[in-house]
Amino acid sequence: GEYAEVLSKKSIESTRRRMEILKDFNYILKANPFESLYYWEEETRDETVSEHDFISARNMGGGNAIHYQNKKENIYLYQFRDLKGKWQREFEPLDSKKWQITNETDTILGYPVIKAVYITKLDIKSPNPLIKINYKDIAWFTPAIPLPFGPAGIGGLPGLILKYHRGNRAIYATKIKFLKKNIRIKRPDKGALRSVKEATDERIKDLNKMIEN
Repeated sequence: GEYAEVLSKKSIESTRRRMEILKDFNYILKANPFESLYYWEEETRDETVSEHDFISARNMGGGNAIHYQNKKENIYLYQFRDLKGKWQREFEPLDSKKWQITNETDTILGYPVIKAVYITKLDIKSPNPLIKINYKDIAWFTPAIPLPFGPAGIGGLPGLILKYHRGNRAIYATKIKFLKKNIRIKRPDKGALRSVKEATDERIKDLNKMIEN
């Protein structure tokens, strides 16, 4: 009805506003042949931008978390602060996403890239009809840089991801710099460690309790 249409328009406008804010953010992806580290280059909030929009935009780019990937151990691990300010760490296999590599190609920063797609299906059981949430990840990777890493923990492809988007959220490389020596990368080591599956199951359980109440 009319109410839903108003909500939809507000949601679209809100997403557009946050994407504009996200364009001014810088995230850094450091990598050597075996590991990578992705993090937000902290910036001060402009007074004309609400704190809510600022945080939401930051989260769209990967949040204030530290994202670590390890090719040898086939692991993706990220470290973040929870709502109570406590450090937490969650991990899953780096190649957990079964990407569908397409025939579509393009060029980014002078590198040939190939499009890959992955769809996440999440079913939440509740007293109401089953809630289905589908996410479509699209990544453009370059075999010319054969590292299975990417932004915000997205990886597992036969080449560095130079562009990634889900819905209206987009993260893309603006500069690539090669160094003469490999960078030493420190694995995040703060907070309790648990698998992404354990954490997701717990969040779904909490969500179901909210729905039931």
